[in-house]
Amino acid sequence: GKAMVGADCNAGAVVALDPATGELLAMASYPTYNDINLTSDDTSPHLNRATSALYQPGELFHICTALCGLDTVEIEPHTMLADDGNFGHDILCPLYQKYNVSHQSLNVSTALTDGCNVFFAQLGQRLAISELERQAASLGLGQSCGFELTESVGAVAGPSWRTSAGMSPWTSEMLPLAAIGLSDHRATPLQLCSMLSTVITGGDRYAARVFKDARSYVSGTVMEQGRAQLLSRAYLNDGDVSLIRSSMQSAARANTLLMSKTVTLQQRGIEVGCLGSSVMAGTRNSEDALLLSYASENLPTGTGKQIVVCVALEHGANPTLASPTAAAVLDAFYGK
Repeated sequence: GKAMVGADCNAGAVVALDPATGELLAMASYPTYNDINLTSDDTSPHLNRATSALYQPGELFHICTALCGLDTVEIEPHTMLADDGNFGHDILCPLYQKYNVSHQSLNVSTALTDGCNVFFAQLGQRLAISELERQAASLGLGQSCGFELTESVGAVAGPSWRTSAGMSPWTSEMLPLAAIGLSDHRATPLQLCSMLSTVITGGDRYAARVFKDARSYVSGTVMEQGRAQLLSRAYLNDGDVSLIRSSMQSAARANTLLMSKTVTLQQRGIEVGCLGSSVMAGTRNSEDALLLSYASENLPTGTGKQIVVCVALEHGANPTLASPTAAAVLDAFYGK
């Protein structure tokens, strides 16, 4: 691509989790390193971006704001909020940014599908920051994923984090930015996978783990088996979970690149959903791009396999460009 549209993309990561157990199915960080570039490469090749790089979640945080609004009954699924294209001067509707038009009015499902920051900024004004902090914590944001190796815990915007970090006091003017995933929010790709996994399971958050089993060197007999560890339980409404999933399915259908790469899965009846986010990462760089997706095999027995995948492209400009990576993981998981 040209300048400011992804030509400067030089690093990234991908994480895939089994939401029902927390088992890590895939994890990669780019660039890799060797003895020569470890200290000279300014892209920090020694950093495992999958577990330790922190990104603003942007539109991916809409999941948290939506659940908070629905849980506190500040909105119902059918509640319509006005959208004239902008909220203040800095928060814009994606339609307004691209086409100089707006939704005029929309509900939470459409806002999730289209990534409308104007809707969620308005919703944020209706919420207390303590409610938003609580909801984010219940989904695992700003907390350890229980990973056996090194990980970053990130941050959840709000007075609690600002006080602990010794920053200037929280003000109510920051709430709309927090509601759209900006402000002080920071999360790793692993955390974002854990967040969506918690939603997919209906509220069960499992520790992310790489340990599968330990076997005898001589006989190959399994001596110790890795087990799912429940870290916390958020009591999510089934209807709210269904709304998140259906909105993500609609977003996936709008992502023609992801859809074209997962045609075989769709033909097999596998449900695919996604949300994307682009967040400014320096005034002279393309935006960081994040794609959070899931797939679910719908079997009559209810035992179909599920997977959650997060792809991060530093200076990747557009989350759609992460689609081939996500699709490759989904294909490998379900078998081509």
